[in-house]
Order: sequence, then structure tokens, then C-alpha cells
Amino acid sequence: MSRLIVLDLSNNNFTHSLPNSLRNLELLEILNLSGNNLISESPNPELSLITALTNCRRLKILRVDENPLNSMLPVSIGNLSTSLQRISASYCEIKGRIPNHIGNLSNLAFLGLHGNGFTGFIPTTMNKLSRLQVLDLGFNRKQGSIPNDLCLLHKLGSLDLGENDLFGPIPACLGNVTSLRELFLDSNRLTSKIPTNLFSLEDILYLNLSSNSLNGSIPSEIGTLKAAIQIGLSLNSFSGNILSTIGGLQTLINLSLAHNNQSFFGT
Repeated sequence: MSRLIVLDLSNNNFTHSLPNSLRNLELLEILNLSGNNLISESPNPELSLITALTNCRRLKILRVDENPLNSMLPVSIGNLSTSLQRISASYCEIKGRIPNHIGNLSNLAFLGLHGNGFTGFIPTTMNKLSRLQVLDLGFNRKQGSIPNDLCLLHKLGSLDLGENDLFGPIPACLGNVTSLRELFLDSNRLTSKIPTNLFSLEDILYLNLSSNSLNGSIPSEIGTLKAAIQIGLSLNSFSGNILSTIGGLQTLINLSLAHNNQSFFGT
């Protein structure tokens, strides 16, 4: 089927290993294998499918979510087609580090790697993904601090780094990414105060900073988040009064301040 452009085998019960013969589909633009029981070829610890697909120079969408791949991303991920716009590989039991070579995918708009076992630092080379709109690394085991390099992704609409092992302060420069509508940094080991620059995100809809070790008072600038629907600040070490400026958040549906050191009434 060498002229095949779209191959969608999603949500079946296919088993066994991913065929490297997919390399022969040189005209392939969309590959969707999500929702099966496919595994990576053994005994190779790396996801050999990625290397096979480097031969598909027109590939735009790659989806392998919800397969027990139990492998690692090879450095050859940086050799995938520069036409690639979407990689979805959530809940695939992928482990190890995210290769720095991922920064070569200059047209990538969606990178979904939620619910795997990734470790190591977030690659600073992600600052080269200037077209990225969604970055989901949530529910992994990523370590280190949140790199300032992510602040260079000026088209980013959704950033999920929740449920990892990240530490250090929240980069103040995230407030410069005014395209952000969703920011999830919950369930990490983040410390220090909330940078007031974060409240420059006037169009943000969802902000979750819960379950960290953030401290200090909640800045009065929180009242500028007029579009916010949900704000999660629970399970931190915030102190001081709850600010009356929160009352100006007319679109707010859910606000969580539980398990802090806040007074119930502020001025």
C-alpha cells in the first residue's frame, strides 16, 4: 500500500509489535494506532517505530496513545518529518529521557506525552518549537526546575507539567506567554512565592498551582484574571488574608484555597 496517505487502526484489539515495514509508506501523512495493545519490538529498548517513520517525509500526525509500548524515545525522533504537527503518545509506558533532538521538529503544534514514566530534565531545546500550542508532560517523573526556555513558546495555549517531580520557583517569564489559556503546575515540589508577573495572563481560563510548597501571600493582582474559570491554590503554604480582589473574578466557577495558612476574611 505504498500510496497510502491515511492509516487509522485506532481503538481495536491489535496486539504484538509495531511493524517496522511502515517505513515503506513514504506518502503517509496521518498514522493513528491509538487504543490498542501494541508493543515495541523487543529486545530493542527504544521505540523502533520512530526510526522507521523517519522515512515518511510527509508525516503530519502521529498518534499512538494508550498502547503498552514500554520503551524509550530514540534520538531519531529529531529526524522525523519537519511537516510533523502532532505527536500523541499518552499512557504508553514510555520511560527514560525526552531526547534533546525533539527540538528539530520545527512545525510541531501538539506534543502530548501525558501519563508515562519520563524522567530527567525538560529539554531546553523545546524553545525551538516556536509553533507549539499544546505541551502536555503531566503525570510523569520529570525532574529539575521549569526551564525559562518554555517562555519563548509564544503560541503556547496549554501547558501541563502537573504531577511530576519539578522543584524551584515558577518562572516569572511565564507571564509573558500571553497566549496561555491553561497552566497546570500542580503536584510538584515548587517553592518560593507566586511571581506577580504570572497574573499578566489576563485571558487564562484554568490555573492550577495546588499541591506544591509555594509560600508568601497571594498577590492582589490575582483580581486581574477576569476570564478565569478555575483557580487551584490548595495544599501550599500561603499565609495572610484572602484578598477582596478575588470577588471581582465574575467568571470563576471553582476556587480552591484549602489547606493553607490563610485567614478566612481579608481586607
